[in-house]
Amino acid sequence: MRYFFKLLFTFCFISFSVVSCVSNLNPDNPGSDYSSKSISTSPEIILPSGFDSGLATKQEVIIPITDNIINFHFIPIGKIYDIKYNNEESTTFGANYATLKYTYDYDRLVKENLIEDFFVFYYDTTNSVWINIPDLEVDRVQKEISVKTNHFTPFVLTAIPSSIGTVTDPPSQINEIFPLGIGGTGETSFTIIGDGFKYYKDRDYYIKSITSGFNLITFTALGLDGALAIATCNGNSVYGPESAHKTYTGSNYISFTAHIDLDVYVLYDTRGGGNKSNISNDAPWLTTYGFTANITTNTNPTPARYFLETTDSVGLYAVYKKTYLQGESVVLDGNRKGVTDTRINTNYWVILKRKGVNTAEPAINTCSDSNNTAPIPVSNGIGISGRTTITLQWSLPDDPLITNVIIRRSPTGFPLNPTHGEPCTGIELSNTLYEDRALTGNKFYYYSIFSFNTDTKLYSAGVNVSVKTLITDVESLAGYVKGADNEPVQKALLRLYNDTYQFITSSDLNGHYLFKNIPSGTYNLVIKRDEYTHSTTKVVMP
Repeated sequence: MRYFFKLLFTFCFISFSVVSCVSNLNPDNPGSDYSSKSISTSPEIILPSGFDSGLATKQEVIIPITDNIINFHFIPIGKIYDIKYNNEESTTFGANYATLKYTYDYDRLVKENLIEDFFVFYYDTTNSVWINIPDLEVDRVQKEISVKTNHFTPFVLTAIPSSIGTVTDPPSQINEIFPLGIGGTGETSFTIIGDGFKYYKDRDYYIKSITSGFNLITFTALGLDGALAIATCNGNSVYGPESAHKTYTGSNYISFTAHIDLDVYVLYDTRGGGNKSNISNDAPWLTTYGFTANITTNTNPTPARYFLETTDSVGLYAVYKKTYLQGESVVLDGNRKGVTDTRINTNYWVILKRKGVNTAEPAINTCSDSNNTAPIPVSNGIGISGRTTITLQWSLPDDPLITNVIIRRSPTGFPLNPTHGEPCTGIELSNTLYEDRALTGNKFYYYSIFSFNTDTKLYSAGVNVSVKTLITDVESLAGYVKGADNEPVQKALLRLYNDTYQFITSSDLNGHYLFKNIPSGTYNLVIKRDEYTHSTTKVVMP
């Protein structure tokens, strides 16, 4: 085997950055935002029976709040007050509760683009974190907020900004199946869910990382990543009042006919009953309609409870499940129908999966009204970076349903499906190699690689690859691969590597190969091709 050298390509590397968190504080009150001084009053303290109200004190304190936002979404609308009883550093009331009562200025609230969705947090001085108090009531006529607490510590009242139109668009095929949208009284719409995705149409709450904790367990067991979902509303927005959404007590909030056999998952507020496992105060229609919180899967026949964590103050949602057969009517009632526990104060939302499928698959598979099977995903996706190029490599499974491979990229996150993100602007090197070109140096790019069937239009779950382009140009290596007969050898696999870097490419129809952006050093160049003797040589890059 003969070959000639000249010069090429890239290395995968990890980049680290340090971000400094700086608190933006109001100089008049470092514990609050400039706009909060006149939105709410200091709390009135109402003690439980047997305690002397004259011994209760409140003092404004300074606790820096980064960017004036608590727990991702919640904006203080009043000062922080450290509340004490008899000047004790720690006071608890056991089974009794004290009440803190705030009043707020509605006009000022609206002026600051905030809505009447309030949350009171107390400061955990041991762990230096803010924790939401679930037992809260709002009187919108008197403009009063009351919250119950069984201990004293620093407290702050918060509200959230108005937010509209934040959920991800679903695959367009769902519109063909449901041309009139989702039925029912709720202003609901189809969407897709995954790590960091939003699930309310009028709130910015999002799903926390699915790589750890409850979310890792739930997403893995039920195969939820990339699933089709139904986004709902909490209300007090352009979609209507809270009484039409999160506190709705009527029937038929969501209704549609199952277009295929479906597993329907309802994500419900866990604050009823006082802990995540006590579902006795949840909406009774869930169990009446046949939903269960004790879920079995293909790999775990033992009933188990599953929870999903988001940035909403609810923290955890309980997962309920019911299976519907094709043609059956799916009817879900109001979040507060039959509910007496007012701690249930955020709306449910819904995830849809094909019946019995507990592995992750793209939402389009649930959109199909046929029994066609999606192709198997590619595997072993890697990316090799240059300054203005990225070479992607993957392995193709032995699956006749794969008629094409589609690559999409984005500068902000992994594309969800073959229509999200943007197309690449490079050249196909082989059926398992692609070089993306005309990129910006020193920048991260996020790729999703999909197996695709052109007849059924179904595609696999995406294989995700993230790569950062290099800062500066380095050397390249080029040459030709020829056989003993001096004829070009195409589709030879070339691997250039040392202890630090590895680069892979293949020869084209003319036997030509090219590695670009190779750092200085000594490398091994290995050339392989079926029916040919492998070749290995040393290459020194200046």
